[in-house]
Amino acid sequence: YIGEFTNVTLDNNRANGTGLPSGGGAIAAYSTTLTITNSDISSNNAGTPSQSSWGGGIITSRTDLLIVGSRFDNNVSTGAFNGGEGGAIRVDVSDARTITILNSTFTNNRAGGTGVISASGYQFQTINFINSTFAYNQSVGFQSGVIQLNVPGVLNVINTTMVENTGSYFGAGAISIQNCPACGGTQITANIINS
Repeated sequence: YIGEFTNVTLDNNRANGTGLPSGGGAIAAYSTTLTITNSDISSNNAGTPSQSSWGGGIITSRTDLLIVGSRFDNNVSTGAFNGGEGGAIRVDVSDARTITILNSTFTNNRAGGTGVISASGYQFQTINFINSTFAYNQSVGFQSGVIQLNVPGVLNVINTTMVENTGSYFGAGAISIQNCPACGGTQITANIINS
């Protein structure tokens, strides 16, 4: 199946699921291709005060993701003990996938884990940030402000601005890369160009 959202507003939605991987305050996509174009995904929430969940805006698994000309603002993934990962997006990868964010803006997203995108799994993936802005995103628990990677792959950051993002505990303000022992050690190539 292919999911396509164009000129769509998804605001103030909530996912209260308790099983993992659960979440996706606005969208949950599994084993598909998901394209979001010229859309606004804001003020969505995954999790409850007592139960952590993933992906305040979106959760994907085994899914190629393309986001173009869209806005993600004030999405939250939260839960008990500063739980929750991926304030805007949670990506769970068990096979090779590509995530591309183009001409988009991510602001004021937050989570116990990573403020914008939390990506984990055991298979190679490619993540592209192109001509996009990430600002004022926050990890309030234990990871990075923009993206946390513990999966082998390539991260391309091209003509992209990351400003005033906040990490916590062992996370960076913008980008954190963790070792993945189950993958035989994380093998990530990061290319940062004009950013």
